[in-house]
Amino acid sequence: MVAEFTGALMLAALGALTREALPTAATTLGAAGAGLVGVIGLAALYTGLGRGQMGIMAPLSAVIARSVPVLAGLWYHGLPSPLQLAGFALALAAVWLLAGSGEVRADGVQLGLALTAGLGFGFYFVLIELVSREGVYWPLAGARVVAGLALMAVLLARRQPLLPGRKASCRCAGSSASPVWSSPPPPW
Repeated sequence: MVAEFTGALMLAALGALTREALPTAATTLGAAGAGLVGVIGLAALYTGLGRGQMGIMAPLSAVIARSVPVLAGLWYHGLPSPLQLAGFALALAAVWLLAGSGEVRADGVQLGLALTAGLGFGFYFVLIELVSREGVYWPLAGARVVAGLALMAVLLARRQPLLPGRKASCRCAGSSASPVWSSPPPPW
C-alpha cells in the first residue's frame, strides 16, 4: 500500500514537472479500473506464490497476462505478426512442458489464482494502454492511488497495520515459537 501511494506521488510529480495535461474524466475512470484489476492480479499472484507452487504460478499467470493484450490487439488491430505469434506459441509450449514434467502439480485453487493474476495484469495492461494515449504520468498515478486505496481497505477490514514495520499483535513462547496472530495475516 505504501509503495502504491509513494509511486503515485512520484508519478504525479513527474506529471507536474513535464506539464502533462490533467486527465479527462474518462481517462481517470479507465486508470481507476486499471488500478483495481492490477491490485486484484497482484493479490492473486502473491497468494498463489505463497501456496508454494511458484513453478506453475509465475509462468502460467505471465502467459495469461500477455494473452489478454494479444486478444485485445486482435480486436483493435487484427492479427499479430508471424514472429509475435511464434513467441506466444513458444510461451504456451513452455508452460505446458513445465506443467507436464511431473515436478509441478497445481490444484484447482492454484490454477484459479494463476488465472485471476493473469487476467488482472492483462486487463491492467490493456486499460493503461487505452488511457495513456492522453498522457502517461497522470493515468499511472491515478491507477496507483486506486490500488493503494483498495489495499488500504483490505488492511483496515482485516485489522492489519497500515504502515510497514508494525506487526500484528503476537504472543510468542520463545524465540523458536511461531507467533499466534490476533487476526489472520493477509493472503499476500
